Amino acid sequence: MSAAPTRRRIVYATAVVAIVAMVTIAGCSRSDPGASVVLEATRVVVLRPEWAVIADPYVRVHESPDRFSPILGHLRAGDVTEVTGLGTGLMVVDDRAYRWYRIDHPIVAGWVFGRELLPARSRNHAINLANDLTGNE
Repeated sequence: MSAAPTRRRIVYATAVVAIVAMVTIAGCSRSDPGASVVLEATRVVVLRPEWAVIADPYVRVHESPDRFSPILGHLRAGDVTEVTGLGTGLMVVDDRAYRWYRIDHPIVAGWVFGRELLPARSRNHAINLANDLTGNE
């Protein structure tokens, strides 16, 4: 008598496992072409500085990433600015490679050569760098 209930349990457990396996496999099929997955927007990780500090005493802001392009304005050492883009090429000066940075400052927006900037991780970091550069607290 004890063999029959054990056999029933085995058959029942096997049937449950088979049903779960079929449902799992059926759920992975591509039979519904109208189904789509909607992902929430996430912040993109950037590999460029988002802020910078003007490092040189008097820096020209250019219209395009080229030293011969028209000058739109000037910034001074310690000015904190947002970096909105990077130039595509590198220029070697004194055995170091630099690129152009697109900046957006309240006074002027344009392109500044990387040798004249101190990149920063955040606005607060840029403010701290500017204070260190200019001796302000």
